[in-house]
Amino acid sequence: MRILFAALFVFACAGASIAQAVDPALLAPGDDVLFVDEIVITERDGGAFKVTADLYRPAGGEKLPGIVIAHGGGFVAGSKDAFGIPEVSRYFARNGFVVLAVDYRLLQHGGLFPKNAQDVKCAIQWLRANADAYGVDTARIAIQGNSAGGYMASFAAVTQTSEEFNASCGSPGLDAQPPAVDLVVAWYGVHDFTTMTHNLVKAMTISYFQGIKDIPAFKKHISPITYAQNAPPMLLLHGTADQLVPFDQSVRMCEAVNAAGGDCTLIKYPGVDHGFIGEHLGTDNADNALHVTAKWLRERFAAMSAPGAPEAGK
Repeated sequence: MRILFAALFVFACAGASIAQAVDPALLAPGDDVLFVDEIVITERDGGAFKVTADLYRPAGGEKLPGIVIAHGGGFVAGSKDAFGIPEVSRYFARNGFVVLAVDYRLLQHGGLFPKNAQDVKCAIQWLRANADAYGVDTARIAIQGNSAGGYMASFAAVTQTSEEFNASCGSPGLDAQPPAVDLVVAWYGVHDFTTMTHNLVKAMTISYFQGIKDIPAFKKHISPITYAQNAPPMLLLHGTADQLVPFDQSVRMCEAVNAAGGDCTLIKYPGVDHGFIGEHLGTDNADNALHVTAKWLRERFAAMSAPGAPEAGK
């Protein structure tokens, strides 16, 4: 059952030049987290696919940091409604963040590289374009993802200023906004396709390489580690016994970012396999990961707000 709340927000349609003063059908899922579901970010392929997202935020009118969340699923499965994404999103909302969880195109829906990453970037642009409507501080925006979503988060962050990997979101209001993030968090994500050898991963991503003549060069081209020098501050969480995405993926990415003069923190979970957070909420490792992530985000955003801190979104 939906409970409608009158809220002190102005809903800004991303494609409109004038915001409309309407109640955005906020739903409270059993607590003080406000929820707006099935927001249409943009339409792709002539309207055949709608990039949609769900928004979560605490009650209240103050401006808060924003987080865009990209789900996992090996590029062929998953959604903003699965793999614990709603629970993770509510956790972050309860801890003082405005969360936008996005569904991007999967491979079977035409989500070949870089289209899927461009969908995620459009979610960042939507959050920026609608920041006033939902109380988002555009000087404090992060992106987070797990597994394949960790790749999306990592790639979007390190290529945020790249014209090659950015594309129109189909709306002047969105296109006027940069796909810029200030922080990035990836849980057991893929950062370097050139070293991925797991048969399941190769099977799930084989569509990425259809029609590509120089596959090694293409794998390097689509790997976040190739652009590590562009990374904003980054937090990586990974289990050392990950059987799907090797722990070394996060080790090497963090080393590359730090070697390039960036700022990367790696938290390792000894003996832990893949997917230990989203589908295992309530376990010690999952609870710790959520706490560590929220704490890191709060501390980094606070440092960004300090006098003399670098300008955000750069």
